[in-house]
Amino acid sequence: MGSPKAPVSQATQHPHNVQPWGNYLFAQGKDTRNAGLGRLRALDDEFLMQVLALLPAETLGRLACVNRAFYCFSNHEDLWRALTLEAPELEGKWRFKNTWQQTYLKASLPIHNFHRKHPLRVQGFYSDLLYQPWHCTTVPLHSSWLKRDTIDRRTGLSVEDFKQQYELPNKPVILQNTIDDWPALLNWNSKYLKKVFKGNTILAGDYPMGFDNFLAYSQRSRDEMPLYLFDKHFASKAPQLAADYKVPKYFDEDLFSVLGEAGRPDFRWLIMGPPRSGSTFHKDPNATSAWNAVVTGSKKWIMYPPSALPPGQATLLPIPPPPPPGLFHRQLPSCNPFPLLILPRTLPPPTSPPHPFCVRSSGSVVLVEPHIASLLTLAQMSICFSIMHSCTTCLSMCLSFRICIHPTLHSLMTTNGACHVMSCLESCPCSEICCMPVHLALPMKLAIAVFTACCFPESYACQSPPACL
Repeated sequence: MGSPKAPVSQATQHPHNVQPWGNYLFAQGKDTRNAGLGRLRALDDEFLMQVLALLPAETLGRLACVNRAFYCFSNHEDLWRALTLEAPELEGKWRFKNTWQQTYLKASLPIHNFHRKHPLRVQGFYSDLLYQPWHCTTVPLHSSWLKRDTIDRRTGLSVEDFKQQYELPNKPVILQNTIDDWPALLNWNSKYLKKVFKGNTILAGDYPMGFDNFLAYSQRSRDEMPLYLFDKHFASKAPQLAADYKVPKYFDEDLFSVLGEAGRPDFRWLIMGPPRSGSTFHKDPNATSAWNAVVTGSKKWIMYPPSALPPGQATLLPIPPPPPPGLFHRQLPSCNPFPLLILPRTLPPPTSPPHPFCVRSSGSVVLVEPHIASLLTLAQMSICFSIMHSCTTCLSMCLSFRICIHPTLHSLMTTNGACHVMSCLESCPCSEICCMPVHLALPMKLAIAVFTACCFPESYACQSPPACL
């Protein structure tokens, strides 16, 4: 007879004792969910949560007192996170506590003294929707996953070799010892950033907040996908940060500079986040490449070439054929100029798609080329920096997609200027896409103006041509 199993520690269990739905098949007790919901048990958990998301905080609190089933649903952290972040009256006034529920209550009722209580542990409640976020937050990041690295690492690469071996073939690469002389490597830490951002707000998950508040959140949050600082205005808020870095020699070419500072689109971002924060699979919608530097911490990337469909994604368009051997690009992207979306799957994923992985530690730079689908996760608290790389290669690739998606744009390109091109793009249905040859023998400023108007329509008003024309 085998020895009895050790009891499972409560630290490894959901705080409300919610269990995955599959456990119900082996349970020998009542179903607390269906018994508590009554006629609402016919609704699946996802739909029920959408209904609860429409309720104000006071109603959620009352609902939690009805029975154990509503207690589990009404205390779900995603509901209280949305209430806190989306309440106009709380913008900039909240400071993260141990949970989003405590954060909301403390911000909305500051005169009350809330005592932390142990959550009610419910027996017989099964829900994948409530269990999965907690499980993804607490499952350890295994070192074997973090160690895998299949992207080229290069040191001492010449500019010409970089262009020939990586930029032209559209192949990602990790450049080492490239930013060793950056003051940012010494200066950028939580204490320094808190000082330079004093009195300003930063953007984390598109929500404005003070930097000290973001630090408190990063240290205490148990979110499945924590908020991720991604601020394009960091240099205007803290000008000293712009002096702490310089563009590596590989990325000196900056075609957007001909547009002037007023006409230049957003091109640089400060990135920071706690472990597990990051992005889903996405593509740069502007057909440009970007170089990313990790100043502190480490960052995990997973990249797919244009010919491969990442797992969990779907497309409504045919998947382009695999590139010839030795080429990693030269495929037109989807006609949808936005990042990949999770859509109803209409096409099966390609068999055995390539899986380039990359783990970057502080002091390294990675180049992400156009049309590559990438996913990134911070393996630890990290501070990163990203700049859009607008080079001749990117310009030609973007023009080959953006300008020639409609037959009439070929003539408009050389006669009426970028703004008329933009107006035609707006009225061009995807069904009229064609692949006519590109005429790149344009004046450089005109080509860049067309490129910018196509990719960044907010940079120009369509009533008059850009000033650089």
